Amino acid sequence: MTTQATEYTFVAAINSKGRQGGNWKLEFDWKLPGSKFPFLLYGREDSDIEGWNVGDTPQVTVAQGNLKSGKTGQYPSDFFYDLVSMEIPDGPLVGREPRTTGPHPTFVKDGPPVMPDYDEPEPQWPAPPPVDHIQARIEKGMAFNAAVALLAQQRLSLPVLFSRLRQLRDALLHGVIRVPVAPPHFCYEHETERVQSPRTGAWGHRLPDGKGCVDTGAGAAAPATGGAEVEATGPAEGP
Repeated sequence: MTTQATEYTFVAAINSKGRQGGNWKLEFDWKLPGSKFPFLLYGREDSDIEGWNVGDTPQVTVAQGNLKSGKTGQYPSDFFYDLVSMEIPDGPLVGREPRTTGPHPTFVKDGPPVMPDYDEPEPQWPAPPPVDHIQARIEKGMAFNAAVALLAQQRLSLPVLFSRLRQLRDALLHGVIRVPVAPPHFCYEHETERVQSPRTGAWGHRLPDGKGCVDTGAGAAAPATGGAEVEATGPAEGP
């Protein structure tokens, strides 16, 4: 049985920066092992991410935290993660593993260092992906236009209008436009993916009290209540 890592270090671009309730939320252009979704990191202290913005590429270290609701701990994405550090990279990294420096030289007295035989070539580590400035401008324009449309019918003084326009524009940009599209039947209340019961056809996930949160919206396989049984052939991967 393979033991999962409980701490990861990676260098990746910040895709989005926003808030969820009283917490800040960052999305990185990086995925946990076996995950299909960009990595999301939550935290309470705004000072932890002060100065970091969308498009920046920090070196991030995170530690495994609490188990998500309805998860078994089989996959790395079954857990929440806590921020350990976020800083300017001091060297390139790829994914979770730090770059190796190769063998150390052997120092000879009164002579130059001698490198041991080393047949394996030094790996070439790719640079972080460039920021798409054109796409960023398009997204900001989309958020601004949507905010104007929503506020157009309200009678507001200019200072109040400008303030609300900025807030709504930024909320739409970080909380909607730059948030990845969730899979069908996703639970937005608990921010987790629902799975389909092979017996009933219902889509849902388990809550900490053992009850099921079942999709009862349009297109749901079957109507159900919060106490309905939720079955799954395996744990769903969280976003």
